[in-house]
Amino acid sequence: SWDRLIVPVPFSRGVFEYGELLPVPRDADETAIEQARVELGNRIAAVTDQARQRLVT
Repeated sequence: SWDRLIVPVPFSRGVFEYGELLPVPRDADETAIEQARVELGNRIAAVTDQARQRLVT
């Protein structure tokens, strides 16, 4: 997640991954917000795994 940001050394190899937008309506209730929070966590984990796989290969 963003709180584990690693700043690469100059000239090192890196990848940039991003996922689809996760819209949350302004009038979302607590249940919808919690569902979005969980989904966002899952998406961040998936994108992190994809980035790590790209760095290894």
